Amino acid sequence: MKWLFSGLAAAMVSYCAMTAAATAASLQVAPVLLDVAAPGAATSATVRNTGNKPINVQFRVFRWVQRDGQERLEPTDAVVASPPSLQLPAGQDYLVRIVRTASNPVQGEEDYRLVIDELPAAPRRTGTVAVVVRHVVPLFFHQGDLGPADVEWSLLRGPHSYVLQGRNRGETYMRAASITVADGAGRSLPFGRGLLGYVLPGSTMQWPSGIPARGFAPGATVTVRGQSQIGDLKASASVKVRR
Repeated sequence: MKWLFSGLAAAMVSYCAMTAAATAASLQVAPVLLDVAAPGAATSATVRNTGNKPINVQFRVFRWVQRDGQERLEPTDAVVASPPSLQLPAGQDYLVRIVRTASNPVQGEEDYRLVIDELPAAPRRTGTVAVVVRHVVPLFFHQGDLGPADVEWSLLRGPHSYVLQGRNRGETYMRAASITVADGAGRSLPFGRGLLGYVLPGSTMQWPSGIPARGFAPGATVTVRGQSQIGDLKASASVKVRR
């Protein structure tokens, strides 16, 4: 069975990656990105209960894939979190370990998400599990000699709004933030001040602007500016009709 985290997870992905220590309710998580170069096969994250009562915490790892411009989290047994769950006393920290258990060496980059759920003391009703808060942390295992991300950008013009598309032809992920698209006539289209998202290697992602489609003619060239994990981002993009 495949799991889809497309709503709550998408929001928490953006939130967790934008802060130095993701915080919600009484549960804190640090760091907010985990990166392991071969031959390493393990890493760790610290969870902290800043409240005055014990909390129940659950840890799961999912394979992170991007298809058709959308993100999916799928079950995997190649990476596990230990322990899978615990009760964290008030005011205490705990170091959870994340281990790649797959026997084959890492080839290229493997992309995962560590999903950390704070659970209520008891289910709201029989047969259900409610989540108080969820943190979704990027997790990468990769070879140490990979080349950089190589993202081809396009601005897709639909009937009602624009969509920014990134196609990563490189060997590593790109983290894009504070993205603005502009042309030579002074028109600009912002895609938020914080994290836009990630483009995984060999994948394509899309982000809608929510702004009415006008001002950028199909066939025109625009400039994409913002920040990536390695510094300033500046690239050309073509305006295309979205089909």
